[in-house]
Amino acid sequence: MMRLADILAVILVTAIWGFNFVVIEWGLEGMPPFLLSSIRFALVVFPAIFFLPRPDTSWQNIVLFGVFFGLIQFGLLFFAMAVGISAGLASVVIQSQAFFTAGLSFLLFAERLSGRCMAGILLAFVGIGIIGSLQDTSTNPIAVMIVLIAGLSWAAANLVNKRVASPNMVSFVVWASLIPPIPLLLVSLWLDGGTVIAATLGRVNLQTIASLLFIAYASTILGYGIWTRLVVKYSPGLVAPFALLVPVFGMLSSWLFQGEYFGPLKLGAVSLVMLGLALTVLQPRRRTPQI
Repeated sequence: MMRLADILAVILVTAIWGFNFVVIEWGLEGMPPFLLSSIRFALVVFPAIFFLPRPDTSWQNIVLFGVFFGLIQFGLLFFAMAVGISAGLASVVIQSQAFFTAGLSFLLFAERLSGRCMAGILLAFVGIGIIGSLQDTSTNPIAVMIVLIAGLSWAAANLVNKRVASPNMVSFVVWASLIPPIPLLLVSLWLDGGTVIAATLGRVNLQTIASLLFIAYASTILGYGIWTRLVVKYSPGLVAPFALLVPVFGMLSSWLFQGEYFGPLKLGAVSLVMLGLALTVLQPRRRTPQI
């Protein structure tokens, strides 16, 4: 049983991670997506890397996690939000990582998929399909597909993390964050051009700076720090279900701060995704046999 203080702490983390999607939107108002993501990871690395020991794993695992988690997942997520998906819907669709993780575990490691899990995956992708079909200012099919690819990359990162099984997730994330900054900067140079990047850096405002600081330090360093401590203190099975609150806080934040409207069709689609996520993530309690 978790202590009340720890329950409040893990809810705080999910609120930070949910609100982070709105903060990303604010950052994108003043900076191209791949440049924003590049600087974000540079801030995660420095100065934290000077105080955290290298995780007890191979460089191969560090590089793979950096590529899947940082370069592809967040690079594509930021890009998708820049080209056409709202913070609230992005926080929901990116949860496809849970379904992709289950699917990859089945394909690569022959892990069993229960009927409950398969039903959850089916329901969720019906909901995501409805979201992708929406034609309004909150999303477009291309942006949804990009977020799905980001979710698939996150699932690959989950499998790398599972292989590492490092109790110090903060150290692992910080050291893996060495990988994304330069490739993301090169992508930004290719897409945006040096002139745009120079002009952007020359007129960076307080909103963009505050967004970068929140994404790097509150969402990444603080968030993963608290989450890892609680996972070690209790168990992944007890803490992980709280992640279901992330899209809830993401949608709530988008409604409060960005005025995002959730009509009946959109709410219905989101409900299907959330139900599918609950069926996939939450494990049914095993009955204690009566003697």
